[in-house]
Amino acid sequence: MNILIKNCPSLIGDFLGIAPALQKLAKNNNVYVDTSYEIDSLLELVSSRHNIFKQKNIVYDKKIDINITEPFTMAHHSNLYMTQAFCRYLGVEYSGIPKADLDYSSGGFQYEDFYVISPFARSLPPDQKLSMNVWQEVINHSGKHFIVLGNSKHDMNTLNRTLTLFDKPFDHVCQVLRNCKGLISLVTGTSHLAFHLGVKNILLTNQGTTGWGVNPDAVKITKHIPTITAEDIIKHLN
Repeated sequence: MNILIKNCPSLIGDFLGIAPALQKLAKNNNVYVDTSYEIDSLLELVSSRHNIFKQKNIVYDKKIDINITEPFTMAHHSNLYMTQAFCRYLGVEYSGIPKADLDYSSGGFQYEDFYVISPFARSLPPDQKLSMNVWQEVINHSGKHFIVLGNSKHDMNTLNRTLTLFDKPFDHVCQVLRNCKGLISLVTGTSHLAFHLGVKNILLTNQGTTGWGVNPDAVKITKHIPTITAEDIIKHLN
């Protein structure tokens, strides 16, 4: 069966939740995805070993228009992780918490012995974010090396003594995460990617144990984010 998935414009973190569901659906069908440009490069990573394709001139037997609010609501009301909610939304069975099977090259990596910081989250209002001064205290007092991930169109790097990697393709971000000692982040796309890659995530979150944005494998610092201290974070670094 040829199935066309039309994905509404969304943040990359949203698509990270649907990638495992697409892969499960594609094991028994040809799945064609009409994507927004933000997720094209990620689709390249999830398609190589499964029947997932970008849309082209095909005759399809079934069409699914994804309304991103429906899986969000399902996750909230049914106490599901987003990966589980997307599987249920697309009508595929899941066992446990499904993870994406990403295909990327890890050769030629030049960094070592470092943590990744992802301090930016456009979904959070300014009064819900951690002060850049606290991030700088972590860098200054932990004795560790850090790489900062971000987007030059939206984020400003005000952190010293770090290597900044902005606007990198997803295969490069995957390499960075798979070779780091851990990711320190707010709830954002990089925390979802760490989950799918099996990377240690020290997650600063106001949320509880379930629902959208929670990395089930994360080391969670669950308190009002602006009150988190550098010491709260540093004690989880080894």
